[in-house]
Amino acid sequence: TPARFMPGFYLLRRWWQEAPRAADRNHLLVAAGMLFGASLLVKEIGLWWCLLVCVLIAFHDRKAGVLQALSRSALFLLAVTVIVIPWPICNSFPMSFSIAIGL
Repeated sequence: TPARFMPGFYLLRRWWQEAPRAADRNHLLVAAGMLFGASLLVKEIGLWWCLLVCVLIAFHDRKAGVLQALSRSALFLLAVTVIVIPWPICNSFPMSFSIAIGL
């Protein structure tokens, strides 16, 4: 259900609203990415949402510069990856092959 992703979306909305005012708001992106990653462990349908969120983050910060926009987008994606990647790695040892997420 999409309700699993709501805490991550809430933090993204807070990050989006605080964008013009706050100088350092990367902690909201990291927390939102970790919540998205935890939700992906339960339901992998949100994997495509993460890619969409990365594009939206880059689009939102384009006025600050391309490098900063891409680095914030990569920060969110890294936070998601840190939570999600241990699961497929752990599953690959007993089966002797890796299983792609979402298949």
